[in-house]
Amino acid sequence: MTRENATILAIAIANLGAKNDETALMAARAAAKLIAAEGVKQSAFAAAIIATLTNMKPKAEPESFAELGRRGARSRMAEIARQSTVTDNDRARIGALRERFLEARHAELAADEVAWLDALWEASPRARAREAG
Repeated sequence: MTRENATILAIAIANLGAKNDETALMAARAAAKLIAAEGVKQSAFAAAIIATLTNMKPKAEPESFAELGRRGARSRMAEIARQSTVTDNDRARIGALRERFLEARHAELAADEVAWLDALWEASPRARAREAG
């Protein structure tokens, strides 16, 4: 399949869920025509999609602050700081770490900071909800 046809097929598939029934029907017909033009049976195409989706794994969320980039670390720190279970002292320390990350391009967390932040993250209700979900 050419790149252009693959792009058209992707757009058609994206439009299958359109609120307008006519748009969704046109998308389905366009997808069917493209698949047929490639000489692929629709049942074979469906089997290939099922196999692909079955083998896809969601991107694993980093388990530790040591695995996060600067933006991810700042974001997770902000999330922790918003938790009602965090003390004012912890919130102030998180604020200082976030500032350090904002000011320095190559800021890194020390091992004790990573361990402390990981412990706060593990204790957060949102982290527990993600694990359960």
